[in-house]
Amino acid sequence: NIVRSLLSQNHTNHLLKEIIIISDGSSDNTVKYAKSIKSKKIKIVSFTERGGMTRRLNELFRMFNTDVFIKIDADLLPVNKNLINEMVKPFVENSEVGLVGGKLIAKKVNSFLEKIINVSRLTWDGIKKDYMDGNSFYSLPGGIYAISKKFSKFAIFPESVWSDVGYLHYSCLRNGFLFRSNKKGLVYLNLPSNLNDYIKQISRYGSQIQPLIDLFGENVKEQYYIPRDILFKHKLSAFLTY
Repeated sequence: NIVRSLLSQNHTNHLLKEIIIISDGSSDNTVKYAKSIKSKKIKIVSFTERGGMTRRLNELFRMFNTDVFIKIDADLLPVNKNLINEMVKPFVENSEVGLVGGKLIAKKVNSFLEKIINVSRLTWDGIKKDYMDGNSFYSLPGGIYAISKKFSKFAIFPESVWSDVGYLHYSCLRNGFLFRSNKKGLVYLNLPSNLNDYIKQISRYGSQIQPLIDLFGENVKEQYYIPRDILFKHKLSAFLTY
């Protein structure tokens, strides 16, 4: 679904050179379905053994030779036909931009748990908007982001790093590039269907701090610390609203 959607996107500020599909040792029919879509723009890279996300991203970053590379998870779906236009736009407007984050929104909210999780996401959307003018680490979703060719040579992950967004954000700032969050780069995601999956999902944020501190220093903690007045305002608003 996502490949077909990307092939039907509008292209007003860019040319779409290729869509690279990485199968990291998958045991389902990912490659089979990908091959069923006939397009010269599709390139399929299939690994028999699982190497992990950051290892495969390193290979992707070395592989692309265009001005902008957009990473999008296979289980997401563009909200409209302007996703690529929006993800490319900040690079066109400012050559100093090295990293751009999109925005995830829930595709459907049915169960009681999904409603709770969605309220949490909406609350965090408000917090992220207020914190650091919306350009903090928290505004970089792992599911959809873009990097420039200039920044890509600084974006290679060390073996100690398993989470991509934290490293990319700090590497971007350390090497003199700008990070921008584009709220119009919208993609749908499916919310976790059970509490266990949700806990696994949110626990990633805390467990990736130490490797970043080892690489970038103690100032990493400052990016993770959100002022209490911002937290209180948006949590109280969500409580009263929902």
